[in-house]
Amino acid sequence: MITEKGIDWSKFPKDATFVDLSYKRITEINWENAPPQLTRVNLSSNQIKYINWINAPQQLTEVNLSRNRITHMNWVNAPKKLTIANLSNNSITSMNWDYSPQQLTTVQLFCNRLTEMNWVNAPPQLTMVLLNNNRITEMKWNNAPQKLTIVNLNSNSLTQMNWDSSPPNLIVVHLNSNGLTHINWNHAPPNLTRIYLNDNSLTSMNWVNAPQQLTEVDLSYNLLTSINWDSSPQQLAKVQLNSNEITDMNWVNAPPNLTGINLDYNLLTSINWKNVPYTLERVSGYEEEFKEYKSARRIQRAYLRHYTRRKAAATKIVNGCHAWVWKPKCKDGTIGIRPRLDTLELGLISCVEI
Repeated sequence: MITEKGIDWSKFPKDATFVDLSYKRITEINWENAPPQLTRVNLSSNQIKYINWINAPQQLTEVNLSRNRITHMNWVNAPKKLTIANLSNNSITSMNWDYSPQQLTTVQLFCNRLTEMNWVNAPPQLTMVLLNNNRITEMKWNNAPQKLTIVNLNSNSLTQMNWDSSPPNLIVVHLNSNGLTHINWNHAPPNLTRIYLNDNSLTSMNWVNAPQQLTEVDLSYNLLTSINWDSSPQQLAKVQLNSNEITDMNWVNAPPNLTGINLDYNLLTSINWKNVPYTLERVSGYEEEFKEYKSARRIQRAYLRHYTRRKAAATKIVNGCHAWVWKPKCKDGTIGIRPRLDTLELGLISCVEI
C-alpha cells in the first residue's frame, strides 16, 4: 500500500470512493492511478510536509490532512470540486489561497501557527473557517468571502476585536479564550446571532451598536462585577453570566425576549427581581429563588386581574346608579329620581305621574 515511491493506489478498488490512509507514515503524496471516483480521502496523522495535487481525482470533494507537518498550503492543480479541507494540527504560519478551488465551503485551520489571517483570493463559496488555537493577534477581514457564516477564533491572542469589512452574513463567531478586556461592536455583522466571549478579561459589557439579531451571548468566566443592559439587542434570548464576580443583579432595560440566563458561581447573596422580563423561563444557579418569585408573581397577577374585574363592575354599577338618580331621562323613557322629586316639589308634575 505504501512504498518508497509513495502510495501504491493499485491496492485499492478502482471504484473506491473513500480511502483511509491515516497513520501510515506517508511523507509525500502521489495520485498516479488513484481511483477516479474517489470523493473522500483521509491522510491525517502522517508526516506530509508538502501537498502535491498533480493527477488528483477530479471527483475529490473532501480531504483530511490534519496532524501532518505542513508549513505552507499549495492549491495548484487541486480538484475543482473540493469543498472541505481539514488542515488542522499542522505548522502553517500564513494562509495562501492562490489557485484554491472555488467550491471550497469549509476549511479547518485550528491548531496551527497563524499570527494573522490572509483572505486574498479566498474561495467565494467559503462559509466556515475554523481558526481556533492559533497565534492571531489582530483580526483583519479585508477580502474575506461575503458568504462566511461561521468563524471560530477562540484560543488566540486577541486583545480587541475589529469588525471593519467583516462579512455581513456572519451569524456565529467564537472569541472565547482570548485576552479581550472590552468588546467593540462598530461595524459588526448585522446578521450576527451568536457570539462566544467566555474566558476573557471583560470587566464591563457594552452593547452600543450590537447587532439587533443577536439571540445568544456567552459572557461566562470573565471579570464582570455587574451587568448593564442599556442598548442591548431586543431579540436577545440567552445570556451566560456564570463564573464572574457579579455582586448585584440589575434588570433595568433587560431584553424583553430574554428566556434564559446563567448566574451560577458569582458573588450574589440575593437577587432583586424588579424589572425582570416576563419572558424569562430559567435562571441557572438560582432555580429555587426564581421559582418562588414566579409563584409570587402569579399570585400578584391573579389578584390584580380579580381586583381589576371587581373595580370595573363597581364602576359600571356606580355609573348606572348615577344615571338612574340624576338623568333627566333614563333609557326606559322615565325621568331620573332626583329630577322627578325636584319637579314634584315645584308642582310641575303630580304624584300620580310619579
